[in-house]
Amino acid sequence: MALVFSSHLQPHGPDGLAAVRFSCPVRVCRLRIFPNGAPLFENARHMRSVTSPDAFYLDVFFNAQSVRGDGKDRQRPANALVRTSISYAGGLMDFAVDMGSECATRLVIVKGSFEWLSLAIYGHIVGESLPMHEPRPIVPFEPEPLTPHLDPAHTSDPTALAKSLLKLIPNAPSLSLAIRLVFCLKPTLDDWDIPGFPHIYASLDNDTEDYDLDSIIANLDRPIPEDFTQDTLDRFVERLIDFVGSPVCLLATFLS
Repeated sequence: MALVFSSHLQPHGPDGLAAVRFSCPVRVCRLRIFPNGAPLFENARHMRSVTSPDAFYLDVFFNAQSVRGDGKDRQRPANALVRTSISYAGGLMDFAVDMGSECATRLVIVKGSFEWLSLAIYGHIVGESLPMHEPRPIVPFEPEPLTPHLDPAHTSDPTALAKSLLKLIPNAPSLSLAIRLVFCLKPTLDDWDIPGFPHIYASLDNDTEDYDLDSIIANLDRPIPEDFTQDTLDRFVERLIDFVGSPVCLLATFLS
């Protein structure tokens, strides 16, 4: 008995069907379902199951294909399916399949209320039309540690490597600005076309008459300059309060 299939299945269509097709007749002996997060192979533990939900029922259909002793197909009715049902209750479970010595299949159809199914199929290839696969052991992957020059954990300044990489970019932004643009703010499409990008900051000193509340909100889509003063920030907050009202007035309005 050998492993003839191992992968993740996802249902498709209104009937929620998933299918496995073999290139030659296979006599299925066992189905194995892996629980979510379990490794699929002992020597490749990074390949893990995504089975979801934790328990469900399955209808499994095998196309009926009779074979002679020499492995050649017999005449058979088209699209004849043999159905069996299994109940998956969670954990690593094996389900035996008895196809007999004169039957094989090229198609396995799975139907059920599942989102993902990590499935392994074991069996025998019928006939000699294709060479038998000789399994080879998977060499365990052993990650190599970073050199001290590239490992932030071995430096007094963990940001030194990132700053060094940014210096390779012409007109590069500071590390703090790069972090804000990547993780906190999303530049608008118009900002990308401005020649000074990414050095485009929110204007906290705007005192024009058309600088209304909507303009303030749109202005804060850009990062605040790193060299702002406390006086600039105080004036900006005062102008914002003028638009929305003092905290006491807002609280009184809410309570009323």
